[in-house]
Amino acid sequence: FHVPWDFAEKPGDEYPVIGRTPRMSGLVHILKTASLSDIDKSDAVILFNIQPGRSFPVLEMKIRHAVKKGVRLYIINNRPLRLDEHADSVFRIREDQYKKFLDLTGYIRYTNTRKPPTFAAEYYRDTKIDNKILPVTRVKQEKITDFIKKTLNRRCIFIADEDITSSYDLEAFAVNALLQKKNAKLLLMKRGTNPEGAMGFAVNQYTETINRCTA
Repeated sequence: FHVPWDFAEKPGDEYPVIGRTPRMSGLVHILKTASLSDIDKSDAVILFNIQPGRSFPVLEMKIRHAVKKGVRLYIINNRPLRLDEHADSVFRIREDQYKKFLDLTGYIRYTNTRKPPTFAAEYYRDTKIDNKILPVTRVKQEKITDFIKKTLNRRCIFIADEDITSSYDLEAFAVNALLQKKNAKLLLMKRGTNPEGAMGFAVNQYTETINRCTA
């Protein structure tokens, strides 16, 4: 198996990309990190700039399994995924528009939060974000508003590919997670090795299938 490592099993100071900027270093100590096993315990999964089937097949299997159990799926990407057909909403965003889109969704979350975290307040003050960033190319405002409405009060896991996502885009994505009204978790995938985790997941899936067939 060629699968990612799981940040929930790593010390906080081992985030290679998140630690590149002082602001992101601060986020490491605020946000909760997720593991693959948390996916089917969440209300919703938000995928950003990641190709699960190609780079992270175990992640894709886990998401498919969770969707069958009722977990909602939202995708923000610049190309089609095999998971698109299972998603509640798909935002096909040009890569150069990622930060603009995430700053917009984050700002909407921010304005709907009575007591936003100090970190978020400083982020929007420093980046001078306001409604002037509207609109995002080829994305209807109504669709964005509906996405925020359906996820803001849910337990969400925010998942991105650390290897191919810039630190600026990751920062904007992480701020969205920070502004969830219910505790959100962040899972940054990285190409690496975690054979024990992959094998354990495969065995559990096999056991569940056998149990259903023999019940």
